[in-house]
Amino acid sequence: MHNYSLTEEIGKGQTSGSVVYKGRKKKTIEYYAIKSVDKLNRDKVLNEVSIMHELSHPNALKFYNWYESPNHLWVIMEYCTGSDLKNVIKQDTKLPECSIQMIAQDLVKGLLYLHSMGIIFCDIKPSNLLFDGGGTLKFADFGHSKRIADLSQEEQPRKNLVNQPWVTPCYMSPELFLDDGVYSFASDLWSLGCILYELAVGTTPFVSSSLQELSSMIAGQQISPVADTSTEFNSLVGGLLNKNPEQRISHEKLLTDEFLNLDLSPDSIQFPQQPHYEQFLQKRKENANTPSIPVIDEIPTLKPTTPPKVQEEADPQIMEEEGYDTTDKFSLGTPSTPRVEPKRHTPSTVDKLSTSEKRRIKSAPAVSNTLNKPTTELKEVSNVRPLTALKRVPSAKITKGVVSSNVNQPPGAPIARSGTNSHLQPPSKNPSVAGSIQRLLYYTSNKTPKPIVEPSVSNVSDLKLPKDKVITMNRPELEAFLTSVYKAIHGQSTPSVKILYLDYFETLCLESKPANLLINSSLLKLFVNMIQKTGSTTLKAKLLHVIGVMVRHASTIPNSARESLLDLLAELVREKDVVLRRSAMSCLGELLFYMATAQQENTETSDETSTLPNSIASALSRCLKNGEDSLVQEYVCQTIDNIALSNGKFLRSFITQEVAYSLFAIFTASKKEPLRVIAGSAFARICRYHPTFLFTILEETDTRIVMEGVKEPDDRMQQSWLNLLNLCLHQGPPSLQAQFIDDDTMTSTVISLLNHSETVIRGKALLTINFLTRVAPLSLLSACEMKVLQMIERVWRDKDTYVRSCIRALVQSVVDLVPVICSRISANIRQLNEAKIRPGGTATIMRLKEDLRYLPIVLHLMTSSIFRGRILNTQLITELSFYLTNIEELNFLTPDELKNTTLLILEAISQNHTILVEHHPDIIMNILPPLVVLMRTNNGDTRFLCLKIFIDMISEFLSNSTIYNPSTPDVIVTRQLNDIITKQLLPNYKHILTDEDPIPPFGLKLLNIILSKNGAMIAVIHRLNLIPYFFKFFKLDHPNNNVHNVRLIRMITESQDIDKQIVYELGIVRRVCVVLDYAYSKSVDFFLEPVLDIMQNLLLHCKDGRNPEYLHYNQPIMEKSPTLIRLLAHPDPLVTEKSCKCLSRLSSLYGASVHPLIIGPTNISQLTSSLSKASPGMQKSLITLLKDIVTTNGTAAQQLRRETDFIRVLRGLRGAKTEEIVNELLSAI
Repeated sequence: MHNYSLTEEIGKGQTSGSVVYKGRKKKTIEYYAIKSVDKLNRDKVLNEVSIMHELSHPNALKFYNWYESPNHLWVIMEYCTGSDLKNVIKQDTKLPECSIQMIAQDLVKGLLYLHSMGIIFCDIKPSNLLFDGGGTLKFADFGHSKRIADLSQEEQPRKNLVNQPWVTPCYMSPELFLDDGVYSFASDLWSLGCILYELAVGTTPFVSSSLQELSSMIAGQQISPVADTSTEFNSLVGGLLNKNPEQRISHEKLLTDEFLNLDLSPDSIQFPQQPHYEQFLQKRKENANTPSIPVIDEIPTLKPTTPPKVQEEADPQIMEEEGYDTTDKFSLGTPSTPRVEPKRHTPSTVDKLSTSEKRRIKSAPAVSNTLNKPTTELKEVSNVRPLTALKRVPSAKITKGVVSSNVNQPPGAPIARSGTNSHLQPPSKNPSVAGSIQRLLYYTSNKTPKPIVEPSVSNVSDLKLPKDKVITMNRPELEAFLTSVYKAIHGQSTPSVKILYLDYFETLCLESKPANLLINSSLLKLFVNMIQKTGSTTLKAKLLHVIGVMVRHASTIPNSARESLLDLLAELVREKDVVLRRSAMSCLGELLFYMATAQQENTETSDETSTLPNSIASALSRCLKNGEDSLVQEYVCQTIDNIALSNGKFLRSFITQEVAYSLFAIFTASKKEPLRVIAGSAFARICRYHPTFLFTILEETDTRIVMEGVKEPDDRMQQSWLNLLNLCLHQGPPSLQAQFIDDDTMTSTVISLLNHSETVIRGKALLTINFLTRVAPLSLLSACEMKVLQMIERVWRDKDTYVRSCIRALVQSVVDLVPVICSRISANIRQLNEAKIRPGGTATIMRLKEDLRYLPIVLHLMTSSIFRGRILNTQLITELSFYLTNIEELNFLTPDELKNTTLLILEAISQNHTILVEHHPDIIMNILPPLVVLMRTNNGDTRFLCLKIFIDMISEFLSNSTIYNPSTPDVIVTRQLNDIITKQLLPNYKHILTDEDPIPPFGLKLLNIILSKNGAMIAVIHRLNLIPYFFKFFKLDHPNNNVHNVRLIRMITESQDIDKQIVYELGIVRRVCVVLDYAYSKSVDFFLEPVLDIMQNLLLHCKDGRNPEYLHYNQPIMEKSPTLIRLLAHPDPLVTEKSCKCLSRLSSLYGASVHPLIIGPTNISQLTSSLSKASPGMQKSLITLLKDIVTTNGTAAQQLRRETDFIRVLRGLRGAKTEEIVNELLSAI
């Protein structure tokens, strides 16, 4: 980059933070566009460079070179002197069809060329289309372009294209709004159609402030033909905006389109295949041919009079919308008698349930299709590897940036590398934050316990037994009825008849009231006796199933019945017959769930738990052992999962470390996916109440098993693994946390989950990043380098309440971290300053270097739209000011670390208008003065960056009338700014003007800004003897001769506070004549207007000839009359107007001496041509000039009389506004 001089800023990137400068190659007069991009966007820049390097076409911006500096990447490109298409649309709104055709031809030629090269532009919009000086339109900014080869090699298409921060949705094609949408030639052609429509109408085809509404319009709303345009144009736009990408206009049709009328042969261009796009189309066709399966989101239910209980689950729907630290308490329900069971879904029997049962139903999938069916055959025994087979590795000894928990550390103590849950950030001031984090941590997408025993469907009409009348029977009638039925079952009936009678009892138990009647009658005891005595396995299994249905639907079960059932079921789950074990375990699961929910309601505030027989705990543990039937294990896991959802205290009565080991082994090693899912869910839930189980297991195995689990394709298992991971990071021992933090894949894995389709996974991933930030802040730096902030900005718009709560929790944790990072660095700096007086600074230096590793986190946050406004406050500005004042003294201790990061943070602040205005008092007082001091440092890069930051900040302040008003110098902010400029900045400005490139051009820019807002500063500049530097630069071969310097000289020549003699002694006339010739011959258009102003100011000094000395000085300007006449044909009306004024002024001052130069034979044809094409106002000015020449110079009249073309053009100008003056001129001639 040392070969180039930057002259002025000409553009900024909207999302990337890039800045484009106009630059000149040293020792040449060649100008380039030079883009500066932060190294954080390295991938984008390399993609852009690699693509542009391959291109060579008139409608694609030329690429020349690229460079890398310590903080930025620089791309050298073709400089386009025209505007971009966006600015043209803004100025003209609607363009005539002939202009649209010319633009469309350039667009299509360029796009066809890109497509023929296998490149999809992906981001076609007016701001990415530039005009060069000749009006040719060029494609620019290839940072997001894609090669077909790269897209085809991707394993799967990128998701959520519309949420990428750089896209402009109103130019996106309908297929890009789909989850699996892909960029293609067709999507580029849609964007082309949007632009052509916008050129004709003034707005894009579809406009809405709502992204959802916009996507609906693009997908379904048809556009109307554009009024006052040709059929050919509407046909082209309609073909480009066809919503079906397969039917959208093709390349071949574009080449022969009547409106475009391209001079290209259809056979002259070949286009490559698009495998990724063809795969996308094929997938669409397959989906279109697949019949859709209706999904029931929720079964309509009635609200219960008493809310059902779910054990301390955070319901995000009642969280406050704007923050996670709400003080609202989540409703745990009100105890009721009899028991109200937590909601459980029973899709197969919903029509048979009672009203009270229906009120408890919420739609959710059953655990498996085989879970609750009658068991008549032996199922495959699960194949589970023992826990000892899991690989074990020693615990990690070193962590990456884990923070010490030593609360007695001094303010400047280092951030230790072995840590606990005491984090770098201070405790939250809001006492509800910890509880809110807990609720977010244990939130689950499935808060509904699932039934274990499902009713079987049987036809019992042949028995002709009453059903509805049973619940109206009195006690003696009911007992007599049940006895008669029981005898039929217990008697000599055939097995099929007995089963039929038991089916009848089952149908009675499907509602709560009859279930309560039957379970509180003698029938239960009779059934228990029959189970103990019968030898038929089928009959035992059926009896257990009926008892399970009774238990499930009953709301009151006597203690005696519970005890007898517990003893019986504890024995039966040990039976060798797998059918009996399944039936017994399902019944036991329903009974234990009943006991848990009953205890939760009756002892809500008590720590007491029901005492279960040891045989139950032993039986459950045995059922989970390796080799047990998988369905039995599934019932056990579902039982634990249901109880954990409703009453965690009850788990303590039977959950042991052995049970936890078995659950973990099933979760990690079972080959049955449904079993793994429910085992993982159960294990994660019990770890909530027994976290040490998890920590012990992982310390004996390997934390990598958790990270591999997080990558599981099944989102239900992912949720369980994320719960375990978050629990470890939140409450785990330091040694365990260290192993997770040292996993190189952890951060990238978690960040990838922010794109997950399931909202609960996205929320859990945000929590993981939150906990990582608290435990190991350096992991946040790694996450920032992986673009996590951009992903957070996208997720920030998520409408799911749980995700919003999680992201606000994360944002608050990160915001709380910033002042701690900065204050620790400041404390170390202060201790170093004190160490100059007393020894002992070596340890402080080490602590400072350690703490400085965290400062780039602040830089990343300052570039984020979400964080910058939350972290920037008076404290942070004061800390940054403190760093600036100590940078030079500490530079030998912390080479570039403190200086570079601090300045880059300030650069990020300087790029944001909103925060500059909001915090202007603090920035003016604390930041601007030390920046001025650092402009005199020995390091050139530092001087340049400080100057650039100062320019960006002060230009915002000076241009805002509510902050700076030079007419009220006594207002405190205006006085502060004036003092900084006059007392600190300008007295040392000679160093800036004589510094190495690119500092002087930026110094000239700063002076332009200051003088344009406060002209009185010219006197200060004059007093400091800075004016000679501007004239020294004002020559062709000087690298600092830029538009800012020319404008400064213009302001000097028109100022009344400077002696005019000075500017003439400095050679102003000769210099301005040379620069005018150069600007005209080289088409340096931005020089023309200020140079003509200077020339006009010089001629005004002559005061209508009353100042002969200045009249003499300005005589060389007469020789530039031919150049001024040629400029009358310039497309810029301001240039033509100023040229005409200069000619008029020359004519009035020098009379006959200049007339031959104006209307001489070599100039009259140019004058005639300009007169014929000029606007009416300009025609009037030119005719007035010629009239003055003719009336004062008879020779001129004779000469013009012989110019027949001139006379003909003049006579043709007789219009309403010019007829009188034309007649006067003709008379004079």
